[in-house]
Amino acid sequence: MIACFFFCYWNTQGAWKDVISDHYDFVVNVGDLMQRWTNDRFKSTRHRVVNSPTFDKYNRRQSMAFFGNPNANAVISTFDSCLQNGKSKYEPITFLQFLQSKHHSTQTHYDYQKNDL
Repeated sequence: MIACFFFCYWNTQGAWKDVISDHYDFVVNVGDLMQRWTNDRFKSTRHRVVNSPTFDKYNRRQSMAFFGNPNANAVISTFDSCLQNGKSKYEPITFLQFLQSKHHSTQTHYDYQKNDL
């Protein structure tokens, strides 16, 4: 096994953990919205990418970013194929409410009520 690049995630023990992949593997990082859509089937993780100290054909990385941004009033709900016994862990919300909750979670002195969203 060779690492194509240094992709790391923050594990539950509070430390960075390297993601090891074979030469032709794809490493996919999903965000918080995809976690919600999939009812936690795919987990969003805190992550980082560290450049290799050397560069050659065996450790180069290729990144392709895609950020899905639905319309503000689009309803975000779990995909039917990801429901567990017909149920979701998440209540449906609009994309604007989702963005506002992400923004407010970064503010240290913002106290909001659920109905503020």
